[in-house]
Amino acid sequence: MRRRLKPVDPVPDDLAVFRLSAWLVLVDPGARLPADDGRSCSDERYRREEARRLWVRARTVWADQHEWPGGLLAKLTEERDVRRRLAAADEGTLGETPPC
Repeated sequence: MRRRLKPVDPVPDDLAVFRLSAWLVLVDPGARLPADDGRSCSDERYRREEARRLWVRARTVWADQHEWPGGLLAKLTEERDVRRRLAAADEGTLGETPPC
């Protein structure tokens, strides 16, 4: 007897694809990298990274409640690719410097 696969809920559009403008509005425009943090980056880069972190957290909460299509590895791969694209946009090349 074949087992039926349980249906997977579709991922909401705002979680499926990272749109910086959609998540940046949730970050405090005055947010700055803490002085004692030890990292160095511009305030704008820090805010973009915070927007990405909010997106990742929201995806994780959704995935915990539902099942991520393609599994956890697919989710993590997408998040890594977004992190790399943001870093590449900041540095001009892929992977030169880690994000804030």
